[in-house]
Amino acid sequence: MLFAIAGGKKLLARPISSLNMRDVCLGRQAIYDRKRRVVGWELLFRTADGVRVGLKDGTQATAQTLLSSIVEIGLERITDAGEPVYLNCTREFLNQPPLLPPDRCVLEVLEDISMDDSLLAALDHLRDQGYQIALDDFVYEPRLAPLAKREHIVKGDVLALGLAGLESQVRQLLPFGVTLLAEKIDSEKEFEACKRMGFDLFQGYYLRRPDTLTAKGAQTNKLSALVLLSECHKDDADLTKVARILSSDPGLSYKTLQLANGTLFQVHTPIASIPQAVAVIGLDALARWSTLLMLAGLSDCPPSYLERALERGRMCELLARQTGLAEQSAYLAGLLSILDSAMGVPLKDLAPRLPLSGEIRAALSDRSGSLGNLLEAVTSYEAGRPVPGPAPVATMERCFWESCEYARQTSTLLGLKNSA
Repeated sequence: MLFAIAGGKKLLARPISSLNMRDVCLGRQAIYDRKRRVVGWELLFRTADGVRVGLKDGTQATAQTLLSSIVEIGLERITDAGEPVYLNCTREFLNQPPLLPPDRCVLEVLEDISMDDSLLAALDHLRDQGYQIALDDFVYEPRLAPLAKREHIVKGDVLALGLAGLESQVRQLLPFGVTLLAEKIDSEKEFEACKRMGFDLFQGYYLRRPDTLTAKGAQTNKLSALVLLSECHKDDADLTKVARILSSDPGLSYKTLQLANGTLFQVHTPIASIPQAVAVIGLDALARWSTLLMLAGLSDCPPSYLERALERGRMCELLARQTGLAEQSAYLAGLLSILDSAMGVPLKDLAPRLPLSGEIRAALSDRSGSLGNLLEAVTSYEAGRPVPGPAPVATMERCFWESCEYARQTSTLLGLKNSA
């Protein structure tokens, strides 16, 4: 079987059996208006066996849900007629540019996110971009007025509050002019009571139980995803390099073609090559998408390790600039040198997973060659035991602090820092 994307059109001559495929599941629950018409779908994270799980790692769950909905299952399967999807968002995702456009999604603020100036600023920015914001399981109290003022939709839990408690909430929320959504409706009596209170949107098992959608998704190498997002977020990002990174990993290639040929970009002719896909998607969207790929696989890799990888890669790149070595090779060697600890994979086994030059493989495996000497100098400086290096101590120190700032800013941008 060949790659079949965009309605069954053959796009690549690579057999799908050559990919490492996995089962992908996604839940959806319909949202109705007063006339019982479906006007939206809440997306629910599901494990591979279709079981709903709690959002203990909300960022990872949100990332995986987005990937499933946009790429692997597809918005055209999730929505019946292009209705918006409701997506549970952690603080990290509210601080990132959404991949879906404003007319395709409603961003739900989870009830366990504390209100502060940072959150309010993020919501203001999203509203300015045209996004609708919903408050999930919200219970109003006066101190939360600044939050209520920024919302378009407020969800009230019928099961948790009861009809009397719900009515009290409605009276307090009416001055804010928000649309009210009643969730967990279990009977016709509750549905009619909520309509009389002033609710316009409705959700619950009585109206429709959640569906589970399944598909086959290609697994991607997290190392490839990290290299991709690092290249995409550079100030001087090169589309040719981005295409080369994507082409190096079968899973990334497959997902990229799915993304480019999906409803999000509305192409009129099938996209059959990675360079075409990169041109259609654009660097900005690729940067957001590569972030999702990385966040979706963070469960077994602490974010602090990824920040250290970015830091080391940047320092190697800066020192290569000083000494005439290839900056991109130095950056990649530094980036990958930390991932034996982060991924639990020895460097000698890690290097063959990516299309690396012999120089980079030698640097990673035994610190040999000019690039290996550079990497050894950087790791020794980090450990506080400087060795004769490629630059004076003052230059090493400047490059170190510049790389720390680069890693800090990049980690914040990518949502790798836990700011909740």
